[in-house]
Amino acid sequence: MTFTADRILFEDNHIIAVNKNNHDIVQSDKTGDEPLIEQIKTFIKIRDKKPGNVFLEVIHRIDRPVSGVVLFAKTSKVLPRMNKLFHDGLVKKIYWAVVKSMPPKEKGTLTHYLLRNTKQNKSYVYDSPKPESKEARLIQALDMIRVTAACHATIVGAGVAGVLLDTGLPGLPVTEEAGVLIGFISRTDILRAVAADPPLDVLRLSRGERRSA
Repeated sequence: MTFTADRILFEDNHIIAVNKNNHDIVQSDKTGDEPLIEQIKTFIKIRDKKPGNVFLEVIHRIDRPVSGVVLFAKTSKVLPRMNKLFHDGLVKKIYWAVVKSMPPKEKGTLTHYLLRNTKQNKSYVYDSPKPESKEARLIQALDMIRVTAACHATIVGAGVAGVLLDTGLPGLPVTEEAGVLIGFISRTDILRAVAADPPLDVLRLSRGERRSA
């Protein structure tokens, strides 16, 4: 796949931040697929008409099935500085996920242990340490957004539309007060509700209900 300029979120003389698609690999692995870093090197070489090799190094990685922001260092001077920021935990990471039900606590710390299976090219999560496993800790990971069926439809429509615009998510789950999943509000549901005259109930649309004419 060819890297394009519209995926660049930020760039200066020292770093470049790009939007990683959920099928990209950041660095080379045994699959042999072209990694994102090589795609960006080719893009910069052509765009800037560089005669020699392009310096670009990985600062951090996110898993192949995950989309999100990835930073790369464009100079050898900034690379160790950025690595130290990540190592010291001074970089704030935010993860978005659509879940079936709400966790018992809205905020907290998750501590697990990751064990890599090189044959399967996968990592497995454990609650307790295993030989050669690495500790993985997420702090304040459960600061989540949810939409409950008790909300007024007009407020839900406006609120969800704002969240979808801010986050780029395709939709949000609808739950009961107890956190049980009862539906899903998508961008299409919002547009359908707004376009109708009189406006449709967004919550009914999210549960698959349709009002007869």
